[in-house]
Amino acid sequence: PISVSTTSSGSVWSGVSITPSSTSSKILILASFAFGGSNLNGGLAIYRNGAAFMSNLDNASSGGSTAYTGAFATMDDGPGGYNAYAIQPYTVNYLDSPSSISSQTYSLYCTYMSGGYLYLNRQGTDNGGRGVSTMTLIEIAG
Repeated sequence: PISVSTTSSGSVWSGVSITPSSTSSKILILASFAFGGSNLNGGLAIYRNGAAFMSNLDNASSGGSTAYTGAFATMDDGPGGYNAYAIQPYTVNYLDSPSSISSQTYSLYCTYMSGGYLYLNRQGTDNGGRGVSTMTLIEIAG
């Protein structure tokens, strides 16, 4: 699996692309992310073409992640809380309306970092634990 480490804002996974056949098409994003970290104070978000497009999600994790536009997770706010030996799972299902027939690229971004590390597909303390992250895009005719 790909392991990515970051201590700053920016793309952590270049993601996948789709070209809608109509401006009325919607894109269903089915994503599952596995990450570990250490004292991650920031949010994770899916960006479209390098820019935020999701407003704060109603079911975003409590705490710091909801302070960042479109963020859905932080290590500290994860379902199991912070644990350097854990791999946090996150699933995101989102229906997007890009209103375009140009190629759309959806990427995983770290929206803010204040200390700590983010590791995609592995534990914070790397002793061999691995995870798998996926993102599937489905065009829905409009």
